[in-house]
Amino acid sequence: MEKDNNTDPELRYWIPKYIQGRGQLRFSELGRMSTDVEQVARDQDIIGWRNFMEGRVCTQIATL
Repeated sequence: MEKDNNTDPELRYWIPKYIQGRGQLRFSELGRMSTDVEQVARDQDIIGWRNFMEGRVCTQIATL
C-alpha cells in the first residue's frame, strides 16, 4: 500500500487494523474516521471481512 504513495494515508492506517480484527470487528467500528473512509467502512462491512481477505473489496476503495 505504501508503494509510490498512491494509497490514501487514512486507508493505510485502517486497513491493517481491520485485518488484525480477524472478522471480530466491523470496519466501521474501528474508530473515528473521515467521512469518506467511514463510507468505505460501511460498504465493506456489507461485503464482509472474509470476502475482503479473498480480494472482494468495495469499489469506493479504488476511488479513494
